[in-house]
Amino acid sequence: MTTHQEQRYPCSLTKDELALAKPKTQIRVMRRWFFQNFQDPNDECPYDEGEFVYIYGGPYQAEDVLYAEFGQVISEKVIGRLVSKLEEDCTDWSGIAKPEDYDVDEYYLDTLVSTADPYSDLQARLDQLEQMLSIQLAPDLASTLTSMTFVSVITAMETYLSEVFINAVSKRPSVLRSFVETNPVFKKRPIPLSTLFEQSDKILQTAQEHLAKLLWHDLGRIKPLFRSALKVEFPDVLGVLGPAIQKRHDLVHRGGKTKDAKLVVVGPADVVEVIVVVRQLADSIKSSLDAGVSQDFPELF
Repeated sequence: MTTHQEQRYPCSLTKDELALAKPKTQIRVMRRWFFQNFQDPNDECPYDEGEFVYIYGGPYQAEDVLYAEFGQVISEKVIGRLVSKLEEDCTDWSGIAKPEDYDVDEYYLDTLVSTADPYSDLQARLDQLEQMLSIQLAPDLASTLTSMTFVSVITAMETYLSEVFINAVSKRPSVLRSFVETNPVFKKRPIPLSTLFEQSDKILQTAQEHLAKLLWHDLGRIKPLFRSALKVEFPDVLGVLGPAIQKRHDLVHRGGKTKDAKLVVVGPADVVEVIVVVRQLADSIKSSLDAGVSQDFPELF
């Protein structure tokens, strides 16, 4: 078993050899080590309510991790030079995905892919949620039920968007190819030539696993996916859905309060408004696909 003392850093230098190396070499080794373990969150981290979600760990500061790893080997001055350079590009870094990070619940994926009619499922779910507003309860219980219904409308929208998109990618080779070729994450992912055939054989699995981790209510990122891979444009509904998604976030993650500790109030009219807009979004997507707007993908129709 290799001990920490025997650990070899990039360029096959041991800890002792690195301590005696020239500053230029030390910086090159630290930089390579850093990018083997950390990345800009823009590369692969989803975006939720104006903030990155660090699904691979983080946020990390370059200064902290470099001093922790090399502080006993390399001088503070040399480490500081690299930290300054790195912070010109990014201050909060994400971890790098490890093989276990790509383990996605196969049952969840099977459920998404096997959904026969996402549009009809969404409409039925929205009908049920609309009916819940007519249930007569005491005022405090009615308020709680209304908030829960509001959150469920956004969840129903997320489910619909994910089912439509993942179904298309999973069942239509041309959509899969378009998605992979236009997705910024895959554009930045290097593939050693020796693994080219292996990567090609599991390209669908890789795409599905990536999609399964997305936040499908993050419309700022989901909208470009539909545009680039399916050639479908979203209608002008973000003016209503944006604030609604923020309310959903406060209800779910902040106990019904805003960042300023103000109580989030949701009434039946708010729920109805969001239901109407979600239906408009779904109708627009379905109409685009049914009308053959995505003519580059004839096998969809």
